[in-house]
Formats: sequence, structure tokens, C-alpha cells
Amino acid sequence: MSFDNLNKTEKRLNFFLLSLLTLIAVVIAFLVPLIGYLGWALMPLPATLLVLTGRKRDGVICAVLGTLVLLFFDPVLGAVIMAAIIGAAFTYKRLEEENAPAGRYIIYISLIFTGAGLLYLLLGSLASGINLASRFVETYRIYIGQLEEDAALLAYGRMMGLGSEQISGVLEQTQRVLFYIPYMMPGMWIAVMGFAGIINYAFSAWLGQKYGIRLKKLPSFGKWDLPWFYVWGVIAGIVVILVPSFIDFGADTFFYVLGANLLLVFVFIYFILGLAVLWGLFNRFRIQLIWRIIILTVLAFFFGLVLIAPILGLLDIWVNLRRLKRE
Repeated sequence: MSFDNLNKTEKRLNFFLLSLLTLIAVVIAFLVPLIGYLGWALMPLPATLLVLTGRKRDGVICAVLGTLVLLFFDPVLGAVIMAAIIGAAFTYKRLEEENAPAGRYIIYISLIFTGAGLLYLLLGSLASGINLASRFVETYRIYIGQLEEDAALLAYGRMMGLGSEQISGVLEQTQRVLFYIPYMMPGMWIAVMGFAGIINYAFSAWLGQKYGIRLKKLPSFGKWDLPWFYVWGVIAGIVVILVPSFIDFGADTFFYVLGANLLLVFVFIYFILGLAVLWGLFNRFRIQLIWRIIILTVLAFFFGLVLIAPILGLLDIWVNLRRLKRE
């Protein structure tokens, strides 16, 4: 199926539906908690399909129409998202012409998503005259500092049978952890946008087949792999964290934060790879789906899947647990 087979009326209806899908994705990205990454993944998809099928002008107009709501409420954010959608669409076009591998698509699209967030912070700060990052951190810290006065949390603690001192102790420990989250936001943002890039490419390749677009399929999840040199990212993160222990630069916090964010990004990468290793082992031993779900659930709740998966991912690079054919 291709857009070329559609008559003029069908093309207009198709264009309208794709523009509406862009708008829905924008709403999900910024207004729906927990699944905002899915909105980011879907936002460039309609414009990408149009550009890849030769309708470049329609792709640009689709991006504009899909972000009109954002342009109305926040012109800077709307312009940045519009540019990101158009940039992603034409990046797909260039990579398709180069017959690029799937991994390069994912890296480029993830970088566009990540850069869009950083660009908004920069342009938004310049336009408003306020450092948006600093204001967010300040507002966040004020909110976390007032958790001990939150009526809902206090009521929940009493419902769980905790006394006032116990509730206060739990909240104090929670606050100590939460106060560090702003320092980890860069790494968290990169990780989430990387995940969005994976989803974006998976959907693009799947829909592309229906419209005669030649995008290379992602390998089955159990066969996902990484070059060995990605391990240097983990090593770099550890080294940067340890630097203040050996050399006094007078900037310990900077090194701790930089190293922690590096580790977060690469541990996330190896977490995904570790899940792929587990899935590959399930395939190798022909474990049924229900048992796979049970095993993953048990690992998640009792054995710390968040720790086990990255270790498996790192181990597989050297031991090749799945017996993949590597060059």
C-alpha cells in the first residue's frame, strides 16, 4: 500500500488523520503522566511517513498543525517541538537514502529528542529572562521540603499503622533520596529519550512496510546486541566518580554528578541489553510465555531485576551467553 494509490480526497483525509495523530501524540507527551515517552515516540511518526513517501511539504504542514496547541500556550516550546518533528522526519529521509542500519536511526532520533529538551531550556530561559532549570529545581526542592506537612501522606501513614515518629522518620529518609533526583535529571532525560527513540523506530519500520518504505527491521528482541566498546561508558562513569577521591579539584559535586549521570545512561543501555539476554535465553531453552512472565516478575520483586539485567548485559558481551554470531 502506498499514498500514490490514493485519490485526492483520500489523500486529504489521510493528511488530516496524520495531523490529528500528531496532535494526540503531543497531548500524550506533555499531559499524560507515566507514558509521556510514548507521546515523544509517536510525535514525529506522521510527518516521517509523509516525508518518506515523497510528500515533504505535507510532512512540514503536518508538523505545524500538530503543534499549533503548543504554539498557542507556549510559543517557544511549540517551535522547538515543531523543529524536532521536522528534523526527525528529514533525518529518516536522509538515513533511508544511505541505507543506514537501524541502530543509527535510533541514535539520531534519540539525540534529536534529547537536544529538543536542552534547546527548550536554553531558548525558554532567554525568552523569559529566568533560568528554567534553576526555577524547576527550586520549586521541586520546596515541594519535597513540605512533604512532612502533606495531609494525604500523613493519613496514609496512619492508615498503615505507623506512629507520628515513624512517619516522620520515613518521610525524612524519603526526602534525602528525592533531593538528589534533580542532579540525575540529565541522565534520566537521555535514558527516557533513548527509549522513545527505540519505540519510534519500531513503529516507523512496522508502518513503513505498509507504505512501501524500506526501513531495516529491528532484530528480534532476544538477538539485540551491542559492540563491546560501549563498556567504556560504564568505566568512564566509575572513573569520574572516583576522581575526587584521588585528586582535589575543588569541584567534588561536579564530578559526582557527571559520573553518576554517565553511569545512569550506560546502565540503562545495559539494562535493556540484559533483558534482551534473558529473552534470548528464554528462546534458546524454548520457555513458554507464561513462565517467562513469572520468571521476570519474580526477578523484579525478589532479586532486583534492575541490578541483575545490567550485569547480564555486561557479562554477555564477554561470555556470549546467547551464542550469537559476532564478528
